[in-house]
Amino acid sequence: MKKIIKVLYILSIVFITSLGLLYILYLNSVPFIFKSARINHYIKEQIYNKTGMQIYTDSFDAKAHFNLKITVRTNELALKKDENELLAANNILIIFNPFTKNINKIKTEYIYVNKSETDNILNIKNKKHNTEININKISEIIIKQAEICLYDNNKKYTKISINDIKTKKTINKKGINISFKANIKSEYLNNDIKIENFNNIKFNNKELNIDNLKINIGSSNLTINGTINPQKGKYNLRTQGKNLPIHDIESSILYFLKFKNPGKNFLENSYEYTGAADIDLTFNNKKVQGNAKMKGLGAKTLLFNIPVKYKDFTVKFDGNEINTSAYGTLGNETVYTDFHLTDYDRKKRIIYGKVHTTLSDKFTQVYLPDIKIDGNADLSMSYRIEHSIPLISYLAKIPKESNLYYKNASLGLTDKNRRLFVKTQ
Repeated sequence: MKKIIKVLYILSIVFITSLGLLYILYLNSVPFIFKSARINHYIKEQIYNKTGMQIYTDSFDAKAHFNLKITVRTNELALKKDENELLAANNILIIFNPFTKNINKIKTEYIYVNKSETDNILNIKNKKHNTEININKISEIIIKQAEICLYDNNKKYTKISINDIKTKKTINKKGINISFKANIKSEYLNNDIKIENFNNIKFNNKELNIDNLKINIGSSNLTINGTINPQKGKYNLRTQGKNLPIHDIESSILYFLKFKNPGKNFLENSYEYTGAADIDLTFNNKKVQGNAKMKGLGAKTLLFNIPVKYKDFTVKFDGNEINTSAYGTLGNETVYTDFHLTDYDRKKRIIYGKVHTTLSDKFTQVYLPDIKIDGNADLSMSYRIEHSIPLISYLAKIPKESNLYYKNASLGLTDKNRRLFVKTQ
């Protein structure tokens, strides 16, 4: 029995000594591995050979602590490809535990991301992602300033500046409070978009909870409530806003449409959008419900530069459908228009509607001086877009005793009702 106890005693000493040696080796090897010029050069070379991206660091330092955590510091970190800067950061501090995979702290004074270039290099646009984001494993994030730049196919930029980014565990330790200030500046926007989030966003159980988040667009306010699940790609949000500038709404919609399809969009048939909108919309992955009240909507047509101005009207969002109709003026004549969208799915989507007006010579004298109208002409345009293919019909009705003149030519046959019909595809 004494021999067994003695053997166990010796084994215990050997085991404890081995653990101690491994512990000492861990404390001393971590700084060596992180600070080794040879190892750093090898890692950078492997990344460059596989991606073509170059990594630059300045004053890289690492330290292992007695609680097994590792602190990594660097004054500067940059990621480039073909002299294009993809990412840059200053004064970075990261504390993490390699055994639990938890990140205890991320702190940086400044970080810059050229998202468009990064997406192109990594081919992100053409890939579907199911990335699991668990911010609960990060105890604390402190970023003094961050900038994200995006460029579209027309080389127009959108710059997102985010200041004072901080995360903090909730009182029950089950979630994360997130606070930041953000400013979005874009060549597509008349007004900057400003967001001040003081713990209005919480991350809990892999889900973002948004509570009364306020967004300022010029002198207008937008409020967002709801939830977003980044892992599952699901969201359920309610957006309410008053006096939102139509120009900025149109520009934002056009930006995202162009980002997916750089071809010409129907919104580009007009320019100089004016007016404001009051919105109350609830939307998720499958449908949008609610109303958008358009107030004083106006624009100019790209063809002939004719001003269009509508009276107040409401756009109704009902599940997968959008419907609206409105009266207004086209130049100095009354105009009626309606618009219908049947499905958000591009493969099933059908967009259709019509525009109707009656023109007289007071209109053509101002906007179409080569054309003269005796009496009046009833004009209508019907359109239908299916499978991204537009089908447009134009119909002109000229009643008896009315006539059309183009320079020295006239339509004639004034003793009859005449119809002109044109169909394009």
